Amino acid sequence: MKTTVLGEMLRARRKELKLTIDDLAKQVGVDRTYIGKIEKQGILPLPRVLTKIIKRLNDNPIKYIRVYKTLKVNRALSTVKQKILPEKF
Repeated sequence: MKTTVLGEMLRARRKELKLTIDDLAKQVGVDRTYIGKIEKQGILPLPRVLTKIIKRLNDNPIKYIRVYKTLKVNRALSTVKQKILPEKF
């Protein structure tokens, strides 16, 4: 799963509600660049920030949390593989 999936989901919902990145950032209490990085670069937000975003977007949290957990696990597995497996394996 691409790391941008969560950001794409959040962006689609934000646009559905006709919110700008600035609006959402102010309402959640984070910098607008942080929201932009979540949406476009695929960074995973802190759980407390994700919770605030989901509440503001007034959407089913389960779908976002499932994707978030999957991305977290995939990222952790990738890190473990890099540490355990030789580079040219």
